[in-house]
Amino acid sequence: MSTVNINSSAGDGYVGGAGGDWATAYGQNGNFNDYTSTDAESRIYVSAGSLRYITRAIVQFDTSTIPADATITSATLCLYGASKITSGGPSGVGNMNITTVTTAGNTTLSNSDYNISNYGSTRLSDTSISYANWIIGQYNNYVLNASGLAAINKGGWTKFSWRHDEDIDNIDPGGNAFSYYIPYFQTSENGTNVPYISITYIGTANGNFLSII
Repeated sequence: MSTVNINSSAGDGYVGGAGGDWATAYGQNGNFNDYTSTDAESRIYVSAGSLRYITRAIVQFDTSTIPADATITSATLCLYGASKITSGGPSGVGNMNITTVTTAGNTTLSNSDYNISNYGSTRLSDTSISYANWIIGQYNNYVLNASGLAAINKGGWTKFSWRHDEDIDNIDPGGNAFSYYIPYFQTSENGTNVPYISITYIGTANGNFLSII
């Protein structure tokens, strides 16, 4: 049995979109992206009237070192809390989980990566982390469930998006007053405390079991 920790690539960051209502903000092709800053955010932002603003954080891992015939037994996605800010609303918003995502590049992001057709709707961890429980100055860990383990691309790239539950479920948080929840994690641009995925697997080579301690 082997356990490997794989750091995220330079393509970690976030993509975002805004619109005059939830449907427009949720379903558009994207207004902006950032994969060069030292932290990444996931945001649900409600402004005066019906304006909505959504960002989706993305982490990308080269998991090609995992043998194609390996059996993955467990994995944990680890994101280091950088900061968080909130206006105190909208009510009930602020729980975060991860889904699959497809991006155009492995070490960059583009506005089109925001398009909702690139995202899965299945939570890859059985436990969401709330805004209140997002801890600054240490790693916040998502233990992957069976869907999460199946999303690991042995011999290729594995990509996850860190999103608000409302975004995953396509539910307008409601409200027409200025309010937001914005947690952040440190990206690979920091050089330390970078996002990583810890994967435990049983691998074989030419029919022989490998054991790496």
